[in-house]
Amino acid sequence: MIERRRFKQTQSLDERLHQQANRLREEVKSLPRGPEREQVLRKARQAETASHMSEWLTSPSKLRQKARTGLENAKRFQDKAAEALQMADQVGNESRRETLQHIAKS
Repeated sequence: MIERRRFKQTQSLDERLHQQANRLREEVKSLPRGPEREQVLRKARQAETASHMSEWLTSPSKLRQKARTGLENAKRFQDKAAEALQMADQVGNESRRETLQHIAKS
């Protein structure tokens, strides 16, 4: 069986991504315009985006709280839609039933 090489990282993922983005941005300054420069610039943007995502995922920030609140609101909306669907089944008026069914499905 092949043994895996393991490395103990001395810096966090966020720090390494930030350094890589800075290094790539410096490299872009020395490159002439063209596809190679655009590719390096794209990699720098990807490293920055990954850094921001890593920071967001590891922090107990308000953004994560907002995302959690959004999921809770979606669940509440689903529950209300289910209630509307039940009401639609109980309503005798056909046009109201269709309206409530439409609301429940949206």
